[in-house]
Amino acid sequence: MILGAGLAPEWIEGKGVEVTRMRTLYGELSYSLRRADAHTLRCDIRGEIKARIVLRPPLSAPLRSVSVNGAPIAGIEADSVTIPGSPAQVTLVSEFRKR
Repeated sequence: MILGAGLAPEWIEGKGVEVTRMRTLYGELSYSLRRADAHTLRCDIRGEIKARIVLRPPLSAPLRSVSVNGAPIAGIEADSVTIPGSPAQVTLVSEFRKR
């Protein structure tokens, strides 16, 4: 299951995006995604999803690091990360770009 793909970057500003009790083939899913600062996104995934979850948010730069429930995750892609299970609190940090 892919989350965040297709979201416009401006949708995750301020309060961000929130999906509540969405029915899927893999169980009921709720999640929120918002920008915490210029390089950090926060995603809260709720529900017991019986599928792999790939988080692919709108990013302005490649991912530098990801933590899930406070623990760092290895093997991230430049634009996505596979979440090992749910529920999960995810922090995504993108690279700093010089202008």
